[in-house]
Amino acid sequence: REDLRLIRETAERTWAAVERSAAEEALRRSEARLRSFFASPGVGMMRGHVDGRLLECNDEYLRILGRTRADMDRGLRSDDITPAEWLALDAQRIAQARERGWCDPYEKEYLRPDGSRVPVLLSYMLLEPEREQSMGVVVDISERKRVERALDEERRRVREAYARLRLAMAAGGLGAWMWDVATGEVSWDATVRALWGRPQLPEVVPQNAVLEAVHPDDLAVIRATMESAARLDGEYATEFRVTRPDGTVRWIGARGSVETDATGAVVRASGVNFDITDRKLAERALLESMARFRATIKNAPGVLGQ
Repeated sequence: REDLRLIRETAERTWAAVERSAAEEALRRSEARLRSFFASPGVGMMRGHVDGRLLECNDEYLRILGRTRADMDRGLRSDDITPAEWLALDAQRIAQARERGWCDPYEKEYLRPDGSRVPVLLSYMLLEPEREQSMGVVVDISERKRVERALDEERRRVREAYARLRLAMAAGGLGAWMWDVATGEVSWDATVRALWGRPQLPEVVPQNAVLEAVHPDDLAVIRATMESAARLDGEYATEFRVTRPDGTVRWIGARGSVETDATGAVVRASGVNFDITDRKLAERALLESMARFRATIKNAPGVLGQ
């Protein structure tokens, strides 16, 4: 019986040692993963408390904040480094994390000691089981924001330039259009729609709505012009007739360019339209006048030495 007690005590001590060793090994692995987590290059890492205290962070996080280890040792709180207008969003994300254990990534700004701000993208998870501490990932998105601002400024300048161009084109009776072969849609501005006698149609229409307005005798001219532009330098100039809903026929001048794919097929065409009806009527009147003049000369013996 004494032997059995000794064996049982020995087994219990041995099992406890094994469990302790396993726990220590698990702790070492966990600490190694944590060290690896905090050593991630180019990414800010932080451990904090839901009450706002910052407990631990890596060098990249300090760089983002514009802070030092000494600042961290003196104690930093998230509300000390967050502008007031972002605190409500922080509170929403904390509530979300408390509910499910992590929060969706979100953007905010940090306040640096010199008063400047740095935009960041961050997310974090709450550590089980108490969900009182968090492990967070923070990325400096200053460069992305700079590029976005530059793009916004460029878009603004383009919009302004386009608006000026539209005014100039409208004043000169020029209208812009674009045909997307892949979608089969044509975009035409108000000037083009008015030229074609279809001001009530939307700005984007199926290509058939446009082609059906072209005079039947001129459809082949348009196709040949596009094919020639695709083979040559990509630019085109042509003239064709459109029939308005009331039956009147107008002459349209067109200038523009086409884009092709690797096979040489047209994928997009764009350009301007303008009304040349008066010019065409004048040309026709001149030709008719010259024809009558030639007929008069031919039928009048003795005129001009005949």
